[in-house]
Amino acid sequence: MCEENRITSDCESAGHDCSQCASSDGNGGCAHGNIPEPGERTMTDYLELTYRQNQVIALKLDAYVKDLEKAGRVDVADKLRKAIPEFEKGNMLIGIAKDMLKQ
Repeated sequence: MCEENRITSDCESAGHDCSQCASSDGNGGCAHGNIPEPGERTMTDYLELTYRQNQVIALKLDAYVKDLEKAGRVDVADKLRKAIPEFEKGNMLIGIAKDMLKQ
């Protein structure tokens, strides 16, 4: 489980396994909380925050697909299922931009 902080408050509700998180410390500890306070943030910090939050959102979207299917809304679930890879592709590009700024 994630430690409570302003960035990861949605982790548990999304069923996020922080041991699998791209920002995990490798020991099951989520490293989401390593973002500077608002007045100290750089563009790289904002992109990092956006990237991490989008990882949680992608997990939520996947859960919504399953919920919609259970509710009999397969038509809506299908559209959402098709949107998720596009969302993840956009987030990958945010990650690349973030990494480019760090260089």
